[in-house]
Amino acid sequence: MDKNTPKVLYHGSPLKKEILIPKKATGLNRKEDKLSAVYATRLKEFAIVMAILSSSGIKSKTIINIKGKRINGIFSEGEIKSEFVYLYYLSPKSFRNIPKGSHQYCSFEEVKPIRIEEIPVKDYIHLILKNSGLKPRGSLSR
Repeated sequence: MDKNTPKVLYHGSPLKKEILIPKKATGLNRKEDKLSAVYATRLKEFAIVMAILSSSGIKSKTIINIKGKRINGIFSEGEIKSEFVYLYYLSPKSFRNIPKGSHQYCSFEEVKPIRIEEIPVKDYIHLILKNSGLKPRGSLSR
């Protein structure tokens, strides 16, 4: 951990789990998005958007735009069915910043959350856009 590592990292999921276990992720074209790891971010809203895009009913997640401080999740197929998702607060001790300088962190070992918060999807639905004209290029599941 270096001096730029945040004091807390966030992980979003549609499922509530006591322990987060590294698993093979599928991402876009970057090798950093396809590791067998627990993924986390320093951006709270990014973790929430990822949880919503990974929730029941969404079949095709294609893009998460980060422009300045604005984050939008975009999907092209399915409907959001979940009422709640879960935000995990994580200690950064076992995480590495991959790729270096990004908002993304990876742990290659099991992680016990410091805290788990139930997030109402309706409070963040304004960050999610449906664009049925998008052609899926990959998925963003963690």
